[in-house]
Parts: sequence; structure tokens; C-alpha cells
Amino acid sequence: MNQAAELNHLTDVIGTLITYNPALVYAKLEHNVKIIEDRLSVLFDALQQLQHQQLSVTLLDEHHMSLLHDSVRSTATSRNLQVLPTRPQDYFQLDLSYIRSGKDVLMILHVPCVTTNHLLSIYKYVPFPYPTVHASFSDSFDSSFIHSVSDVLTRHNDSVSSLFLIPETEMIAIGRTSMQGLAQFKLLLTSDLAGCVKPNHIYLCEKHQVLQTNLAGTCLGALYLQHEGGVIENFQIKRKPIRETVYQLNANKHLIFSPKPFTAQIICQNGSHFLVQLVNTQKVFVPP
Repeated sequence: MNQAAELNHLTDVIGTLITYNPALVYAKLEHNVKIIEDRLSVLFDALQQLQHQQLSVTLLDEHHMSLLHDSVRSTATSRNLQVLPTRPQDYFQLDLSYIRSGKDVLMILHVPCVTTNHLLSIYKYVPFPYPTVHASFSDSFDSSFIHSVSDVLTRHNDSVSSLFLIPETEMIAIGRTSMQGLAQFKLLLTSDLAGCVKPNHIYLCEKHQVLQTNLAGTCLGALYLQHEGGVIENFQIKRKPIRETVYQLNANKHLIFSPKPFTAQIICQNGSHFLVQLVNTQKVFVPP
């Protein structure tokens, strides 16, 4: 009886508001309808992104994304794992599965994690020339013109060839040193990484789990360890004609080799330019 009385009282209040202040009732109803529409829009976006196996950007706000990230890191730490996503925004790029159980939908976010021992660093070998210098002096050579080493290089050195070290692969992935003092590694080709998933800057590869430990027994491993005997034994050496060589390390850094020292001018698309002196092999930084 009490509930029926309360409902009757509420009906009377609403009727009174409609009679004397209908604008207030209309504003309140419009506000509630807008809330329902927003929640339905979030629900439809979440269901649509489930079909693409991704998390909807409108499902969780910034606070709940931070709570999700903290929960994932806490769970990974308790199991001695390292979480690969570093920011809450990274979760929108991960795979998502879902299971329907009656009226409920359970979403499963696949967060990649690795153990410290299985995280390898990838190094790429840059094939750069090692010039061989043959000095030849003419009969009319005047030693009074020589005041520095650069005078000899520019006037009387004749570099006609260079040596190239040819490794067995392009890249090597090296892990941490174990308790036995051995580092696990794997030789990689660019094609080996084609089938890997790359969240952020880390490759996740399922088919490349066999690792080696004899670094000095490979070309790139010996070069990484600076093991002279391993480099001589494992590298294939080729002799090629010497020429100017440029290798772009990233968007702004370039590795340049010049057979002869000279001053070059760098001209940018925005009209700016500056001079740089090139001597043998050196890094050149071009400002953005």
C-alpha cells in the first residue's frame, strides 16, 4: 500500500508540473532521452568494433582506460611479465575477442606480454666501405707544400678500391646475457619479420623460437662482440671500386663516405642551406 501511495503521489506531482510548468518537465525528459541516445550510440559503436576485433574508442573514458592499464600492469608484474603496450591508447590497436552468454557479452582484450629473457634487441648491419689507400709520389714532389695530413690525402693518395664485409644475414637479434655468460641470439632476414605482429616498436614472432648462443661463430655476432678472430673467420670480404656512399640512418641522420675530403653544401626544400665538410666516413645530421 505504501508503494502504491508513493506512485500516486508522484503521479500527482508530475500532473501538477505539467499543468503549471510544462517547460520544466519537457527539459527533464529531453535530458533523459539524450542520455539514453548517447548510451545507445556507445553500445552500437562497441558492437561494430567487436566485428573488427578491436576495442571501441568511445566505450571507456580516460579514467577507465587508466584503470585498465594499471590493472594489466599489476597482473603482468605478479606473473613476472613485461607488458608491451606503454600507454592506454595502445590498447585500441590490440586484438579483441568476445563471447556472448545470454544477454551478456564478455570482451577479451589480448595484451601482448613477454618475459625478460625472451626480449631481444635487433641490430642491422650497414654495409659501408673500408677504403684501401695506396700512396704514390711523383718525381716533382715538393715536401714544402705539405703542412698537414690532409695535404697528403688531397694531393698524393690514390684510393682506387675499398673492402666490403659481407655477412650471412642483414640483421641479428640479441638477448640478455644469461647466468652462464652466454647471450641468446638469432640471425634474421627482412622477410622473417614480414609475418610478425608489430605493436609499437616491438616485433611479436610466433615461428622464430629457436635461438643460438655462439655469438663469436657468426659474422654479425663477432662484430657485435668486437671479436677480431671471429670477424676474420666468418666474414666474406669483397673488393669493389671506391665511390661516394650515403646511407640514411633515420629521418635526419645520414652516414656518408667520401673518397676525398671536400666541403659540400646541403640545400633543403624550404630554401635553407648550410655547409658541411666531408672527410672519409662520418655522420651528418640534417635539422628537421
